[in-house]
Amino acid sequence: MKTLLEVLQAGTDYLARQGCDEARATMQHLLAHVLHCNRTALYSQFDRPVEEAELAPLRELLKRRAAGEPLQHLLGVTEFFRRDFLTDARALIPRPETEELVEMVLKKIPDHPVRILDMGTGSGVIGVTLALELKERAGEVVLADISPQALDLALENAMRLGARVSTIQTNLFANIPQEKTDPHAEDADSAPEGEKEENGRNKLFDVIVANLPYIAEGEKLAPEVMKDPHTALFGGPKGWEIIERFLARARDYLNEDGFVALEIGYDQASVVTQIMDGYGYNYIEVLKDMSGVSRSAIVNVILLFTPCRRRAFWLTDKAIWYWITVFLRKRETSSRAAAYRCPCATERLPEPCLRCQNRPRPGRTGSSPF
Repeated sequence: MKTLLEVLQAGTDYLARQGCDEARATMQHLLAHVLHCNRTALYSQFDRPVEEAELAPLRELLKRRAAGEPLQHLLGVTEFFRRDFLTDARALIPRPETEELVEMVLKKIPDHPVRILDMGTGSGVIGVTLALELKERAGEVVLADISPQALDLALENAMRLGARVSTIQTNLFANIPQEKTDPHAEDADSAPEGEKEENGRNKLFDVIVANLPYIAEGEKLAPEVMKDPHTALFGGPKGWEIIERFLARARDYLNEDGFVALEIGYDQASVVTQIMDGYGYNYIEVLKDMSGVSRSAIVNVILLFTPCRRRAFWLTDKAIWYWITVFLRKRETSSRAAAYRCPCATERLPEPCLRCQNRPRPGRTGSSPF
């Protein structure tokens, strides 16, 4: 009978021969999963004998991992924002970089209750996490996805973690009702909560967050990544077509002071900001992922923006900043000219020296001309 340490080493060697990345860490996860303990507990029982009844399921997991099945599917869960979410082939495996999207949204959400739409929710990690983190401030959280299987998984995660959410199957905004408050209606904002709902104020969203497919069709991905649903990965021939369709409608579903947070590909910031600008959004900020570079096919840049309702003023501001920049550059040029000095004297001279007829040369003050 082999000890735990011997099993760990043998499994690690097997995975390494099969070309699996991070073979030892993977083996630790699988062994802890089979023994129903955490990875830290393994180190305290290296001499523990491993029964044959425990080795049988471990061998099956090792074969599946060597065949390219993702570790998250084998374990059945993925940690996201310090919580374990159920994970399987019904939805995209949550990536650690998406946690930064959630963190940014949490910082931007105001102190009053808000209505949130998680578009393309997948396993529900974004919407469920926001509902749990915001607590009372999460007035309503709606999880939307085109896949009924993904919505089932998202609802399972919500029920398992105790998050209060609702779900809707829709192709982007096709099945989501759109109601706006008449800004000239009397007492629209001062009405009681129930009447506000009837007026339509709360039918729109304060936050729309999305992690939509953004990989170009035909792009080569790791075999393990291809285990995710095709519809959760590929966004069209160029990758950003679904994002464009999303942006074309999203601003119509936002409250006046609402915002959209969107995760896109690492090389799509320029084109998406152009799309956003064309649809009348006011761009706020772009954030790269934790590493700042592309580490895999799923690398993220996060965009946060709000509807731009006074586009003319935005253009005016842009022009003002242009002329301010021109003025500052002229001022800098004048300062440099004043700092020029004659190579044969210590005085600062803006004109040629009358004594040596030399042009002034840039340099530090003092006796040295260099």
